[in-house]
Amino acid sequence: MAVSVDTLITRSVNRIGAVHPSLKEYTIELIKRCYKEGILIQISSGYRSNEDQAYIYGQGRPQYMWNGKKYGSVGRIVSNAQPGTSVHNYGLAIDYFLVSDDGLKSLWTVNDKWKRVGAIAKAMGFEWGGDWTSFKDYPHLQFNRGLTISQLKQGLKPAFPQLIIEEEKKVSKQQLTPAQEKVRQEAIDLGITDGKNPFREVNQHYVWNALLPLARELAELKKKA
Repeated sequence: MAVSVDTLITRSVNRIGAVHPSLKEYTIELIKRCYKEGILIQISSGYRSNEDQAYIYGQGRPQYMWNGKKYGSVGRIVSNAQPGTSVHNYGLAIDYFLVSDDGLKSLWTVNDKWKRVGAIAKAMGFEWGGDWTSFKDYPHLQFNRGLTISQLKQGLKPAFPQLIIEEEKKVSKQQLTPAQEKVRQEAIDLGITDGKNPFREVNQHYVWNALLPLARELAELKKKA
């Protein structure tokens, strides 16, 4: 049985930590867009404290010390960013990997699907570590919009353009018919909706229509009471 997109999102949100709220929104949308193309991804990490970064930087550097403590370990080098110099430390980066159709296996082969994730992410405004020349970081995506580490340290944050969800973009182009608009207005008058759902009004029209008879009866009972 194929893993659901909701499962991939839940797993990912549990791993990204205290990232920028807009980055969380972008991450969820990225997972959805990849899923629609048959590419299943999860996020392995997001926000990292400086201590977390020290452990990661220490991999492959057995003698590495930071703040008087040894963080080095054997293995291969996985990062060139010391504590405070990674975009992860400012809640503006995520790392991803592919998963099998059943969602039970992590897939780390950098293939066409992996690169397609990078392309989808870049179209949304992310920078992909796979494009770097000095140290290719294929799992890495960041949304700093050109801000340097020095600027991030000063507290500057990138601007996140309003994210229009693909599903909502299609619905927003649909206009209510006069009859549907009449139903909407009555639903507002009877308290079924506050009328502040511009992207989903066409879909919600059917719900409003079903609830109106009961709402009318309740309104009449209130008047009599």
